[in-house]
Amino acid sequence: MEVSRTTGHRTKEIIRLASRYAVKRSALVERYKRSRAWEKVSARSQGEYERAFELVLEHKTKTGARVGSLPSSSISALAADKLYLALQKGVRVKRRIRQANICMIRMARAWDTVQRLYPAVVPAANPFGGVELDYGKGTTKPATREEAYALHEALKKAEALINTWRSRQDSNLRPSA
Repeated sequence: MEVSRTTGHRTKEIIRLASRYAVKRSALVERYKRSRAWEKVSARSQGEYERAFELVLEHKTKTGARVGSLPSSSISALAADKLYLALQKGVRVKRRIRQANICMIRMARAWDTVQRLYPAVVPAANPFGGVELDYGKGTTKPATREEAYALHEALKKAEALINTWRSRQDSNLRPSA
């Protein structure tokens, strides 16, 4: 590898070689972790980011290859959509929507950050950025005061009915004199 005479280091040669060989996604994540954007992620959240990256990068394709071992130029929007659907499938629960959403959001952020820093290496089109995310039903709407009082009254009536029924059952079970 030749050293650039004008700058005194190998920057131009590295860019030329990097454009010839596409960056693998695991390298993309590593470059993101070396960026200033990663420094802004709190230490408390970094473990969760790494877990999301791990879920994406260790996912197996149909051919058996790890997603992280493939070149970044090989992923299309359709492939990102398929990966998103695959990440939603859970073992303990039917759909892991929130986890899949987190993975796509964080991969899109990493892609954008690294693409801005290395435009000659990472394609400009971010396949993770346009993924149509699903959302669950969300949290349950809390009851109003009136609804809470109505529930309390209904439970009191139900308790009275149950007590009446139990007392009748007890009187039927007593031996007759």
